[in-house]
Amino acid sequence: MLLGIRTAQFAKSDESDGTRKMLNRSAVTIKAKQPFIDWVLALPESEHVTRNDIDEDSTVYLLPDSFDDTTNDKLLQQFYQRIFEEQLSDWHTDEESWPKKRDVALFKKWFELEFHTVILDLVGDSLEDDD
Repeated sequence: MLLGIRTAQFAKSDESDGTRKMLNRSAVTIKAKQPFIDWVLALPESEHVTRNDIDEDSTVYLLPDSFDDTTNDKLLQQFYQRIFEEQLSDWHTDEESWPKKRDVALFKKWFELEFHTVILDLVGDSLEDDD
């Protein structure tokens, strides 16, 4: 698990290419490990899915601000279930096919986590929900 050490606090500064905003959030990037890849490839409708399809694009989740490894561990405990279910449902919505015991140990076994504490928004527009 890679962890940042800088604090992300809200700040604004005008840059030559627009406004830069340091958001008061941290983020975690989720990448599939082999057990998750094996689960996806074993799904009934996955005959045309490749490892590259699974690895192609990692999901980034914004979390409350994080300051250190201890904070990241607490955030993981708070959000792993929601992230785990999101990752599973991205590939298969039938919850009967999901692992029955989805604890933090299995989550760490199935996914590589990379925490980030500095989140910069380089776009001048407001954030919007794409759902």
